[in-house]
Amino acid sequence: MSLFGIIGIALCGFSVSLILKPLGGAWSLYVSALTSLALSMLAFQSFSPVIEYLRELSQSTGIGIYGGIILKLTAIGTVCAIASGICSDAGEHAIASGVELVGKGAAALTVLPVLRHLVNSVGDFLQS
Repeated sequence: MSLFGIIGIALCGFSVSLILKPLGGAWSLYVSALTSLALSMLAFQSFSPVIEYLRELSQSTGIGIYGGIILKLTAIGTVCAIASGICSDAGEHAIASGVELVGKGAAALTVLPVLRHLVNSVGDFLQS
């Protein structure tokens, strides 16, 4: 879908949510959540060429483990940002902060193999 179509979906969702807000906050929240979900699905579809490019790049250069870690970190960041945004929009800022904290922890765990490899490489370099 084109950028203008995505902006159109966002503006329609915003407009409907704004119209429904005085009638009842719950319906406005449902429209906002549905719009966010639709935009998130479109965003994930737009990541497909990037993921394919990173996969090809990691296979052609021989850095397969790093390509996989980059993809995992991208997915963790994106999912946590979307979930945190939805929680913040719903007024649950404490839950949004918790989601961000869990995302940072998951990213740190994902990067541990790279850190281990780096420490081993430095150790091997210092021994020789």
